[in-house]
Formats: sequence, C-alpha cells, structure tokens
Amino acid sequence: MSDLLHTLTSAQQRTLLLLQHALWKKEVPPEEFVEMSAADWQQIMDFAANQGIYAMVYDGLASLPKNLWPPKNLVLQWHLGVESIEKRYAQQKMALQSLSRLYQVHNIACLLLKGVGLAPFYPVPEHRESGDLDIFLMGNYAEGNEVIRSKGISVDSSSHDVHAEFHYMGVPVENHLTLLEVSRLKVDQEMEPFLQQLLWEKGATPTHAEAVNLPSLTFNHLYLLKHTLKHFLTTGIVLRHILDWAFVVNECNQLGVYEVCMEHARKFGMDRYSGIFNSLAVNLIGFSFDTRVSLERDPAILNQVVREVVHYQDPYSQTPGRNLFRLLARKGIGLRRLYRSRWKFQLVGKDAFGKELTSRIFHYFPGLRKLSV
Repeated sequence: MSDLLHTLTSAQQRTLLLLQHALWKKEVPPEEFVEMSAADWQQIMDFAANQGIYAMVYDGLASLPKNLWPPKNLVLQWHLGVESIEKRYAQQKMALQSLSRLYQVHNIACLLLKGVGLAPFYPVPEHRESGDLDIFLMGNYAEGNEVIRSKGISVDSSSHDVHAEFHYMGVPVENHLTLLEVSRLKVDQEMEPFLQQLLWEKGATPTHAEAVNLPSLTFNHLYLLKHTLKHFLTTGIVLRHILDWAFVVNECNQLGVYEVCMEHARKFGMDRYSGIFNSLAVNLIGFSFDTRVSLERDPAILNQVVREVVHYQDPYSQTPGRNLFRLLARKGIGLRRLYRSRWKFQLVGKDAFGKELTSRIFHYFPGLRKLSV
C-alpha cells in the first residue's frame, strides 16, 4: 500500500485490499483479516457503501478463506445488497434500450452520457453502482420531452437549467438540454461548444443490438474530467468517481489518444486536477499507468485530497424536498461547503475561488446582478 494510506483506518485499508483483489486479483494478506469482529466487518461494509463500491468489495471476499469471512448474517445482508445493485443495473439497461428505441422511431438519436455507459470498463459491469440515466438527444431536447409526454409520463423541465427529469420504466432519467452549466459558469460557456463539436466531429458509437449511442473516448475524457472536477470542487468525490475516471484514462492511453485528450484538458486549465485524480487511482485503487500519464507529486496536496475522499458525507442528505426553506438551506450548505473548499480552486489560480463564489451568488440570487451593474 502507498505511504498515502498511513492515515486511513484499519477498516478503510482492508476495504481497499478487497477492492484491489476484485479489480486486479491482487493477493490479499489473510493476516489482515484475522480475529475480526462483526463490528469490524460492518465498518468495511459501511465504508464500501459510502464510496459506491459495495458490490466490488463483496467480490473481494473470494480472496479470503471462508473461516475469515464475516458472520453469516452480515454475508447475507451484503449479498442481498449486491443483488439489489445487479437488479438496478438490469433495470437501467432495459429502460435505456426501450427509451432509445422509442426515440429512434421518432428519428431522434439518443446519446448516453457517463453512468451506466462506463460499466463495460469494469471487470463485472453490473457491479458498478449508478443512479439515473443521463442522455443527450443531439439538439432534439424539446422534441424528446414531447415524445415522453405523449406516453402520459410527467416531465419536469423547469427545475433545472441543464436538464429535464422524468421516470421511465421506474428509472430516473435526465434529458440534457446542455452538457454543462452554461447559464452559470463562464468556463462552461466556453467548453460547451467544444464538447458538442467533439460529439459531431468524432461521432458516436452505436452499441450492439441497441439503439443507444456512446460518445468517443476523447469526448468522455474531457466530459468526465469536468464532471468529476465539479463534484470535487463542490459536493466531494468518492472512490467510484475515481474508478470511472481511471478506467477512461486507461482506455485512452491504451488506444493512443491520451496526449490529444490532455491537450483538451490543458486548454481548459484542468490538467493539474487530472494528475490529482490519476494519483488517487494509483495510490488508493492500484491502477498502473505508464509514464505518459501525469501524476500529482505533492504529498501534502494528495494527503489532503485522500482525507476528503475517505471521509465523504453527502452535504445535502439532511435537506430533502424542494420547499422554500429547504431550498434556501441547500443554497446555504452549498456556499458554506464552497468556502471550505477554497483550497481546491487555488490549485489552479489565486482568483479561481473568487470567480466561482461570485458566479454562485449571482446564480442563487439573480437580483443581485442588477444591483452590481
């Protein structure tokens, strides 16, 4: 294990050992799991669930002799949780295929963004956890919403600037009007046309026997870097974010497009963050990249990021719903968390945090923009 892991708890280190076996068949030292209590195993299960790697860590149990496994009741609980993840994956695939064919009937191309589209990179695709389906209809956003409404399904197109929301076959779907938050961030306004140009230039790949299209690796690299960075700077990231990212980097590297991808990352000032995420993948998860892949070398920065990843907590878990009080509470939480994360913005420039804070305040309270003019 890397020196970066010396601050992790025993439960966190053991979780990573099981994860690395599931991913790479890396040998797990049995002595690390001797005389573990039910509480010790529960800590591993809780950490794995928090990090979005519950099913993959369960796969790692196969590396241990049965006498070192958790108590039977915990194994059953874990197994049922993994079954739930597998069922959700199957449900998402069925919904995606049906939805894509529905759009195909109306001559609308359906492009799948991130999420379940990254699952084939994993050793066991159905063990990659995912929530909703993100789709982009290549300029047919409004038409796509009307197709869904014509089926008697409610579409919420007013709550978000970026996407509309609906449920299809029990699966939440986000139909993207734009790829990024162009209404709020200047960098997103600059990156949006570049990403869409990548889609049109590089094209999309139809998946076998489905009417679903997947974006090119060059698009995925830039879009996923931006998506991961957004979470890193605001709500925080977990190991599943790092896994998604690292699998895409690995694929880009193997297919010889990594340097082109990094040119795009540098164009939008995200290359250092790329190195940070790559280093997390190497040190926490056991990825092995060749020398072309950039890594962050500052141990102080990496230790700070590692601490934040392993202690992730959903900042909005206590403020469900959308009434006025909860909405204001969520905005307050967002601003407070943004202030605590100001060190992350300063990695790329002293004025980066100020720009983000100003943009966020004007977005939350648009009336202030008129007063500032």
